[in-house]
Amino acid sequence: MASVTALPPGPRESPLRQLVRYVPHPAEFLEECGRAFGPRFTMRLAGFGTFVQLAQPAAVQELFRGDPTQLHSGEANAFLAVTVGRRSVLVLDEAAHADQRRVLVPPLHGSRMQARVEPMRRATEAALRDWPLGRAVPLEPLMRDLTLRTMLDVVLGIGEAEAREVAAQRLGRDLAKLLSYARTPFAIVFANLAPHELLRRVPFLPYYRELRRIHAALDQRIERRRAAMRSPDRAVEPTDRAAPPGDLLSELLRATRADGRPIDDGEIRDALMTILVAGHDTTAVALAWLFLQIGERDGVQQRLRAELRAVTGGEPIAADHLPRLTYLDAVVRESLRLCTVVPFVTRRLTVPLRVDGHDYPAGVHLCPCIHLVHRDPELYPEPERFRPERFLERKFGPHEWLPFGGGERLCTGMAFALTEMKVVAATLLAALELERPRDAATKRVRSGVLIAPSDGVVVVAQRSPIAGAATSAASTP
Repeated sequence: MASVTALPPGPRESPLRQLVRYVPHPAEFLEECGRAFGPRFTMRLAGFGTFVQLAQPAAVQELFRGDPTQLHSGEANAFLAVTVGRRSVLVLDEAAHADQRRVLVPPLHGSRMQARVEPMRRATEAALRDWPLGRAVPLEPLMRDLTLRTMLDVVLGIGEAEAREVAAQRLGRDLAKLLSYARTPFAIVFANLAPHELLRRVPFLPYYRELRRIHAALDQRIERRRAAMRSPDRAVEPTDRAAPPGDLLSELLRATRADGRPIDDGEIRDALMTILVAGHDTTAVALAWLFLQIGERDGVQQRLRAELRAVTGGEPIAADHLPRLTYLDAVVRESLRLCTVVPFVTRRLTVPLRVDGHDYPAGVHLCPCIHLVHRDPELYPEPERFRPERFLERKFGPHEWLPFGGGERLCTGMAFALTEMKVVAATLLAALELERPRDAATKRVRSGVLIAPSDGVVVVAQRSPIAGAATSAASTP
């Protein structure tokens, strides 16, 4: 008789019971298991499979360096395809995944990323003009609106002027509605188990109705932009890497594969959906957590403002300022460490595999547990304490600080998200002072695939006494 590979211990409850406990409170469930079973334990979630959580940096490092033909992340993310499309980088594996990354990574990094700073700042300044001052409001909805404005500008080229047009407003509303449906605690279960091919044919179901409208709007935008770029009356922008970038859609329309073939419109739409959906709510939630940490610590706010004054001289934030804002970078990284947005990433084994001295069978999911690695007291002394200085004192490896995953599946939007968080924080802190109400209480809750703040992070904002003309657009209610 063939031997059966023994998995590490874990909860003895039924897979259904584990699912019901994990989904609404992922952080608490992972922490409870970590205390009971150590840094390597097995979860069994009904409808999803068997997950071995790995919270030791050495094991995470080995997994991130593994062979992508043996470790499928796209297959594990297949439930996302109903929203982002079957050719999204999130749900592909092996050669198809690598091919999509080659297309998506360049527009989101390097000099092209630097050119995104100005539209990010513009979107933040536009949000400040409508900011309610002097009263307690939840930040997360404001951050969602802000990141949506940024996404529409940077990804689709919908700037402030075009944002007032009917078609752009309709697209923004449809995206906001679609994402609101996906924020319910058990939306992840519905996404994984629902018969989508059948349900999407029902015309009146809200989620699929919004999805059809968004797809139609993106298809129309792709078609019009492609036609404009082909027009002999229009000078097509150069395609070399040194050229100043336009919006992401324009870059995808100019992009080619390694063999010179262009990307078809269906793939472009899936890429746009991936960036719009994955980059919108994730960054908004991360920003809400960031401002919770800043809002509760006046000393952190003051130190950030002092650094901003020293680096920018009171001018609006620009791309060349960012590398010198070292304390801001540390604050952002510490917030992403302490306030986990995605609890773990996963690799489904296509073959039996030995990792960190342990054998695992094919079909099991090996999961670098972001939440628990970030709370390893040997790696991060006093792990529950918000202390940005730890990121000024040493550099953490990609298997030690991993809010965006790692290895060949490292989030393609990592540079985009980090840049946007810094630009939003710098612009907002130059204009406003934030304070948390005395009775504010924030807990960690499930929001779709994310861990979000229960109250949206309630703050009271006042105009900063140092705000200059460029950053003092907020108005009193």
